[in-house]
Amino acid sequence: MRLGEILRLVWLNIVANRSKVLLTSLGIIVGSATIVLVLAIGRGGQADVADQFKNLNAGAIDVEAVTAQQAGPGAGGPAGGPAAPPAGGPPAGGPGRAARPSNRQSNVVTLTADDVEDIADLVPGLDEVTILIQGNTTILGGELEEEQDSTVAGVLENYPAVSNLSMQYGEFFGAEDNAANA
Repeated sequence: MRLGEILRLVWLNIVANRSKVLLTSLGIIVGSATIVLVLAIGRGGQADVADQFKNLNAGAIDVEAVTAQQAGPGAGGPAGGPAAPPAGGPPAGGPGRAARPSNRQSNVVTLTADDVEDIADLVPGLDEVTILIQGNTTILGGELEEEQDSTVAGVLENYPAVSNLSMQYGEFFGAEDNAANA
């Protein structure tokens, strides 16, 4: 058979079976659209989960200074001995995390700005290092009509980058505020 003869037979079959051709074409179009839609929903869901995972700050590592009393028996330095106290002076409002006092603790050990600099220098692969000092307090002011218990955190200017958090009201302190101990 020649090509012209084949095309003529195809045309005659299409004209004779219009409803079959229409329904078959509609099925192909709906099937293709469904596949594209399912793939788009899958990719969108994958991107949404990746964004939520990023906001969980799963790549962050918290380091807390604890005393030998908090750690319990057998914990601490080499061979189960007492933990070495961190170097540096009084706690700075800078990078790291302060120990949270407990009932069992008689003294508080904190990480200092010098400790944070040491961590940043000695541990490879860290993007950011910061200090977080937090506690609970009662606050009153602004538009509050009565006292509220709230968590207050002292952080450095790089904390938003480390935590992937954003401020709902107000703004984070900047480098100038930190330099001025504001």
